[in-house]
Amino acid sequence: PPPPPDESGMGCSSSVQDGSPHAVLFGQRDGKGRITVPNGRSKLEIIDQQMEALPEYVGTENIKKLTVSETQLKDLPSGMGDSGSWGDLSELILERNNITKIPSVVVRLPQLAHLSLAGNALVNTGSLKSLQKCSNLTKLCLSGTRLQEIPNALWGNQIITNLDLSRNSNIVLRNIQYMRELRVLDLSWCNLFTLSQDILLVEEL
Repeated sequence: PPPPPDESGMGCSSSVQDGSPHAVLFGQRDGKGRITVPNGRSKLEIIDQQMEALPEYVGTENIKKLTVSETQLKDLPSGMGDSGSWGDLSELILERNNITKIPSVVVRLPQLAHLSLAGNALVNTGSLKSLQKCSNLTKLCLSGTRLQEIPNALWGNQIITNLDLSRNSNIVLRNIQYMRELRVLDLSWCNLFTLSQDILLVEEL
């Protein structure tokens, strides 16, 4: 087969094709260190190899997509999601950072439908259990997260229908039958020579 694409292109984020406002924002901070999001913005993209913590933004109520990629970020601010901030956020792309577990604040993002952690070394797979509380989360991207099997914490998840496990070269597909709501499963660039018969139990795949 042809060689896999360069890992710098790895990720599950959808491209912006609808002409919606889109910006890379660092901006001027106010006296409290906050950055105000200009009116009309629905998408924010932050790419900064030196950034270790997400700045506090004001005016995020209408942001639907947040991308934070190629940073030193390990977690999201604990106050994110409080008081209605980020209340419309439906797509959260956290690709190629230093995140090792699911940020706890994702359960406070009521509209979240798509979460990507592609390119992070996901060490604490038990934290995936918290995604059961994300009632609208249907798409999860764990591409290139060094997984070796489907984490126990995802077993029985009745919400996720689209799961990307691509680029986990050592993954073994066990216990897939416990995710019976799956409609899409991406295993590209995984070294799978055989598939477990359990996959036949996932009727919608």
